[in-house]
Amino acid sequence: MISHRLQTVLLVLVAALAAHIAAWGQCSNATLKGNAAFIVSGLDTNGAPVAAFGHIKSNGKGTFTGVETVADNGAILDNAPITGTYKVHSDCTGTSTTMIENLTSNAVLVVLSSGSGFQILNVDSPNIQQGSAQAQGDATCTAAGLNGNFGIQAGGTIIGVGDVVLTGLINFNGAGKLKGTESGSVAGEIFTGQSVSGSYKVKSNCTGTATIKIKGFTPLHANLAITNGGKGVMVVATDAGTVISGIGQQ
Repeated sequence: MISHRLQTVLLVLVAALAAHIAAWGQCSNATLKGNAAFIVSGLDTNGAPVAAFGHIKSNGKGTFTGVETVADNGAILDNAPITGTYKVHSDCTGTSTTMIENLTSNAVLVVLSSGSGFQILNVDSPNIQQGSAQAQGDATCTAAGLNGNFGIQAGGTIIGVGDVVLTGLINFNGAGKLKGTESGSVAGEIFTGQSVSGSYKVKSNCTGTATIKIKGFTPLHANLAITNGGKGVMVVATDAGTVISGIGQQ
């Protein structure tokens, strides 16, 4: 009953967003063209926590290709190739179908700000999953493309431990090093202002990896993607036993 109610609420929210952006102008498949990163999180068909992170290239004609990392109840599928199709209607709503390792995922979309991003709602019952995407923009696809201070928020679950939420300020130095401070809650235990250090790498398609060391905790490893012309970043943890994803913005 709770899952059904949540799905209903999310559908209402998507409908409201669609109504709000209808005045932005006409949309079509061509509105989604180029590189973007996305995060989807929620519960899988068994009610277990899941997070999916990916980087896709849409051709503006209704198809896309890319890679996806999935953390499903702590099991990690890392950088698996994906293909898919999408349809954007004139009112900027749409649908998509994604194929990964012979599995199909269907979603409804709401396209934002002339294609700078889109909202995602999985419609494969009984999944309860929603997320968002940001266009890559004119980001520099090297370590220099992540440069400056980013506010980072992340959340999810450590299997066998409990739910996790994190927020912090991370400085990427443009040369592969990061530092900052982090606060959060791990299974209800609060910590504040802990120092952060680590490193990161960026590949030629603006995806990459990071190692994040929060004082007092086991280092966290993650996949990442640069978005919003270098002003945004999306991450998902790739350590077994974790289902943690997040987004950062300058």
